[in-house]
Amino acid sequence: MRVMAIIIGVMLVVLGVAYGVLFTQTGNDFVRPHLEKKATQALGKKVDIREFSLRFSSLKAVLKVDESATLEVQGTFNLFDQRFAINYDVQAQGLETPVMVIQEKLTVVGEAKGFVHDFVAQGMGKAFGSDIAYEVTFKEKLLSAAQVEAKDLDVGQILELLGQSRLAEGKVSVEAHTAESGTLVGKVTLSNGVVNAVKVQEQYGVVLPPKVMYAGELHAILRGEELEAKGALVSSLAEVRFPKILANTQTQVWSALVDVIVPNLALLEPLAGMPLAGDLTLKASLEGEKEAVRAEVSTASLGGLTTAFYEDDVLDVSMENGSLEEVLTRLAKPRYSQGALHVKAKFTDASQASRKGTVAFRVANGVPNSAEIRELFGVELPAKMTYEAKMDAKLAGESVDFVSEVMSSVGTLQTTQGKADLKTGTLNTQYQLHVEELLALKPLIKQALHGSFEMNGEAGVNEQGARATGVTEVLGGKSSFVFENEQLDAQLVDVVFERLSALLDVPYVFESVGNATLTYNVPKDAGVFQATFPQGRLIESELTRMVQTVTGFNLTQELYENTTLKGKILPNSVIFDLLMKAKRSQLSVSQGTLGRENEQLRVPFDILVEKKDLSGIIEGKMQNPRVSIKASQYIQKKLDKEIEKHVPDEAKGLVRDLLKLF
Repeated sequence: MRVMAIIIGVMLVVLGVAYGVLFTQTGNDFVRPHLEKKATQALGKKVDIREFSLRFSSLKAVLKVDESATLEVQGTFNLFDQRFAINYDVQAQGLETPVMVIQEKLTVVGEAKGFVHDFVAQGMGKAFGSDIAYEVTFKEKLLSAAQVEAKDLDVGQILELLGQSRLAEGKVSVEAHTAESGTLVGKVTLSNGVVNAVKVQEQYGVVLPPKVMYAGELHAILRGEELEAKGALVSSLAEVRFPKILANTQTQVWSALVDVIVPNLALLEPLAGMPLAGDLTLKASLEGEKEAVRAEVSTASLGGLTTAFYEDDVLDVSMENGSLEEVLTRLAKPRYSQGALHVKAKFTDASQASRKGTVAFRVANGVPNSAEIRELFGVELPAKMTYEAKMDAKLAGESVDFVSEVMSSVGTLQTTQGKADLKTGTLNTQYQLHVEELLALKPLIKQALHGSFEMNGEAGVNEQGARATGVTEVLGGKSSFVFENEQLDAQLVDVVFERLSALLDVPYVFESVGNATLTYNVPKDAGVFQATFPQGRLIESELTRMVQTVTGFNLTQELYENTTLKGKILPNSVIFDLLMKAKRSQLSVSQGTLGRENEQLRVPFDILVEKKDLSGIIEGKMQNPRVSIKASQYIQKKLDKEIEKHVPDEAKGLVRDLLKLF
């Protein structure tokens, strides 16, 4: 049609000027430069008239347009009634139009006949890799009837004609005709389409599945300047339907309703650069005027209603009662949790690298999926755990400032002064953690702890991974923690043993303040620890009373110096050694054990009191263990003396044999 318009335009210009010149060769030569100038101005392209012969009732001319197209016209016309009948032949290659540059050779042969203001033009030829044929009727210089047909045009060649790479192959057919009402009815059909994924990646850096196939159809009606259309494009990735398209060819105002159906998001993983799953359905309303675009998109696929509105490079996004489970499913993540999502976001300069915006994110009625988390991570969450979460963020380019708060049935986590870089993926924030009762975390940490807990610190993520620091005074002095490379390192300063006893819910048996270190590997669930208590005294307990009964010595009067406790943390138990020394006594433990799950304590000990040795074992539940003392050389000697004093000679052997049983 564009080529036809150029042809007809040239003919009209030539005919319009020719009325005022003489019909002689001398006159023809005189007027040729003026015709070239007028034609060049009318077409906006350089026109060179190579041959021009105008007689009273005939015309013959050969024109070159931009050195890319040759037009030969020859025919008759009547000067008085402006009737004409002209044959034309167009041979073009590299022809530039307002829409594209036609690199391929184009051939059109046809005729135009009628009057200057009312005529019929028809033709046929070769273009875009296919045969084309058309017939158009103009009345008062306006299109009144048309019949255009082009079948199986090559999509790849059309892309090349447009100066693009062959990003796709396939066939496109075009049919158009005028109805009785004067409207132009058209149909465009795409078939056997295949996207060249390799070239798309090379040119745009977008990764597509290896073989994306497509087909489509568009039906259109043109009434004067008003265009109405509908159609669909179906590919192996998605189906895009156009229930209604409206456009004004003069004002370039247009609108469209669009439905997008993606049956399997996993096929879009290469394009999105992230795992996806499930289906997705979108509805969109688009409007535009020249370069200005307005769009409104909505979906119910994520639960509730999610909408996005774009205009003047401002994007507003809203989600009401979205399903956290559905979002996790679309992101190909296990359904870690249930919850209702509420999101409000607004971005200015949305298409620019300098975009700015705000985001308000809320999770209501959150309930973790304990079974899913147990299966994936091997950890147990507190029973009937619930939570609420919120985050407010400000975006400036690739930089994000944010604050957040997670309020759960076991504690609260707040972040402040949070900063993230979307380009590098780094994140850093200050945080405050409060746990109302540590015992609720026993299923998670595999250790029964008691009391409330407060800690604050800094957490972040960079190219090396996650890192966090923390400071707490739960044990008396300031204890600090560093988590990095999946390892926790702790420095416990001025630990008050009484607070440690309360934290572990064990009997308070030692009055002291000391320091400790801890190294714990999270994936291996294993670590080592060591504690030193410069000075301390034993508190009266079952152990001290039994020792005093046997030896007459009161251990609580001793001052123990440089007491050391060291051990290993294993997935199911803690193994430790203890050494306590004072001036007149010493207590040691070798390979004591504590079950992390069952809290069973087994502590074999040795006590030396003024050269009197005792041994025994402490075992049972950590909160209320039993103490027993075994026979030692000191006790054996004391019993022998008593037997010698008080047992008759004939019974001494029997008594000694009975004692061996114990």
